[in-house]
Amino acid sequence: MEYVCTGATLQCSMGTSNSKLTATPKNVCLVGNDQANIADFVSMVNVKSFGKCRSLAYPPTASA
Repeated sequence: MEYVCTGATLQCSMGTSNSKLTATPKNVCLVGNDQANIADFVSMVNVKSFGKCRSLAYPPTASA
């Protein structure tokens, strides 16, 4: 399994800004840093907003 450390920069190709990862729950610690994997996803908790969505598949964007 692959891990990513807390503080890693996250990017969405349809977002207007980047985000930072917060590893939750804190089950794995490597070299003094909390780590997360794909199964640790908790929307708006450890993966914050990417700003405004530019995808036309997202209804609020499409209606604007």
